[in-house]
Amino acid sequence: MTNEPCTKIVIDAANLIHDDRGIEKTDENGEHVIQMIPQRLGWNRWTVRDTCLSLLPESMLHGVYVNNRRTLVWLACGIVLCLPLIADGFLQLLTTYESTNFKRILTGLPFGFGLGVLLSSMFAARADAFRGAGQVLLPGNARFTLKTDAIHESE
Repeated sequence: MTNEPCTKIVIDAANLIHDDRGIEKTDENGEHVIQMIPQRLGWNRWTVRDTCLSLLPESMLHGVYVNNRRTLVWLACGIVLCLPLIADGFLQLLTTYESTNFKRILTGLPFGFGLGVLLSSMFAARADAFRGAGQVLLPGNARFTLKTDAIHESE
């Protein structure tokens, strides 16, 4: 199953990507560079949101998945990474404060990191690697199910 992080990626002369999980695919546009963060450090968890969250330690995510707070945590992480850039820009707009190039780099780094994680997760999240949503391993033994299935199971 491709739900495990790979530890080795090899690109041969024919632009075929081989990894230690036995996955082989053609790389036409340099996608392997963008996909390296989630593929090396995270898990393919069906959706972009869950693939992004897989970069956080599993122990932090257990309660998030048990209480179904994935969207809230994902948005909170995005907002926190954007805040320095937004604060610097609005301070310059509303006051006489003028940012320096060094401060712009410092405020832009968290935003750039967050954008990089989002884009790499967009390329790395592959629903076609699973037969169904129920195969995806999530923290806290959570599973993707339809609400109608959950209602029928409780009866």
